[in-house]
Amino acid sequence: MDDFVPIDQKDSDAEYRALVRDGIAKSLGVTLNDLSDPDILVGEWEHTIPQMPERKPTTITFRPDGTFKTPASRDDIPVPKWEVTTQTYVQTTWCPPMPEYDIEEGFWTQDAFLCAMIDRDRVVVWNGDGSVVWLFTRKSG
Repeated sequence: MDDFVPIDQKDSDAEYRALVRDGIAKSLGVTLNDLSDPDILVGEWEHTIPQMPERKPTTITFRPDGTFKTPASRDDIPVPKWEVTTQTYVQTTWCPPMPEYDIEEGFWTQDAFLCAMIDRDRVVVWNGDGSVVWLFTRKSG
């Protein structure tokens, strides 16, 4: 694949990417398909981490304007943003100043993931080596 662009330092090449994707599909017992529509995430979703079944699910609301809301969202910082293509999910969040760590100014941080849909109501995202996997299950929208 000549147009391979890594999403992170762990996403080394197209062959490795395919192996990771296959491993995630097998671990979830599903078939993964490219997202059919970039707007598929608009709505309210339950966010779980399959490797941590004891962790309580959280709700994420993806808005049509490219912003999202989580239980951790705050009114005093800029609204986080999301973007999705047929194979990638990118979230951009604001990190406020942390003077206790000598970070005097806030900044935007961006995290990129690969993504695929199981079906229209379940989307999975993962980092380059599959060590981080999130499952979104549609609640409404």
